[in-house]
Amino acid sequence: MEKRAIELRKTLGELGPSFVKIGQGLSSRPDLLPKVYLEKLSGLQDKLPSFPDAIAMQLIEEELGMP
Repeated sequence: MEKRAIELRKTLGELGPSFVKIGQGLSSRPDLLPKVYLEKLSGLQDKLPSFPDAIAMQLIEEELGMP
């Protein structure tokens, strides 16, 4: 079960910010998930790689349609 919990944490992290938020919410719900999942998902609280500023700025500029 621990291996699947680790895979879930990794997958949520790779899917992006919205899925990370879902994982963060689930990490505090012992009524929904077993303890091993809570422990592994809690890693989404503060142990994520940073998002590069250049990519963030590029995405914002593209969405706004201006440099």
